[in-house]
Formats: sequence, structure tokens, C-alpha cells
Amino acid sequence: MQWDDSGTKLYVWDRTFPAHIFLVDLESGARQPWTTLIPPDSAGVLYGNIVMTPDGKTSVYRYRLATTTLYLAEGLK
Repeated sequence: MQWDDSGTKLYVWDRTFPAHIFLVDLESGARQPWTTLIPPDSAGVLYGNIVMTPDGKTSVYRYRLATTTLYLAEGLK
């Protein structure tokens, strides 16, 4: 998603929900958890893009909701 300030590490997201962001050191291959992004109401969330600043202090994400209505019909013959 984004290089860090040093240019030696990369912020990555494995496109899972909730959005777990990791910082990967490309030289050693070490992967450390950085943050987790969760919308206030996560029902039906489909993530779009996540953008971070190189210092990792600010992130913005876009998501959309895929919701449906389920109706229950009783007593049908």
C-alpha cells in the first residue's frame, strides 16, 4: 500500500476483514502488525482502497455496504 519513511519497509494489507495492516521489512522479511481498521458498523462491509502516509500515523479507507433485506413469510399454503 505504502512505503515507510525510510523506504526499506512496506505497509501491506492482505485484503481480509477486518483490515489488518502490517509493516514488512523487505530486507529481513519480518512482518509486524501495525494497525487494524474497522468501520463503526461492519455488517456487509466490502473494502475498497486504503491509503496511508509514509509515517503510518494517518490512514484513510473507503468501503461500501452490501446489505439486503430478508423477509419471513409464515402461514403460506
